[in-house]
Amino acid sequence: MKTKILQNVKLIIGLAFILLVYPAFSQVKSGKIRIGTYDSRIITMAYSRSAFFTDLFNKVGQEYKTAKESNDTVKMKKIEIQMKTTQHLLHQRVFGTGSISSIIDIVKDSIPLIAKRENLNLVVSKWEIPWAEKEIEMVDITVDVGCLFVSKDKVLQFIDGFKNVSPVPLEELTIEVEKY
Repeated sequence: MKTKILQNVKLIIGLAFILLVYPAFSQVKSGKIRIGTYDSRIITMAYSRSAFFTDLFNKVGQEYKTAKESNDTVKMKKIEIQMKTTQHLLHQRVFGTGSISSIIDIVKDSIPLIAKRENLNLVVSKWEIPWAEKEIEMVDITVDVGCLFVSKDKVLQFIDGFKNVSPVPLEELTIEVEKY
């Protein structure tokens, strides 16, 4: 009998937790879903002007110099292909809406801090949202994310430079074979 009563008490406590406590954790604080969006073109511009990119560029340049000095043509060719690929990806990201997941990955530990400060449920490139219900609130965090790479003044300059520029469809941003 005591076992049966104990089981019922546990069941009641469990149900109370589910009904009273769990919904508080699962609900959005503001009652509205908030999605943080950024313009991936601006973030790419900020990244390409950052110490992250400069350090990478210098490292690869040094590797190429070393390969050239040792007449390692295979290594030189690999680096040339890597640099052409990097340039093409930058073009897709700056002029189009190419994915910047590898760029965001560099600062991924800072994204939750921005999301928490802005009470966001999700952070995504604005180009990845073809539609959303009107009840969902979009919050532009381009400046915040861009500032993870460069100063706010630079980010605002990039935004100003792109404000009247539509992205080029990725299909039109082809590899310029004749230059290679």
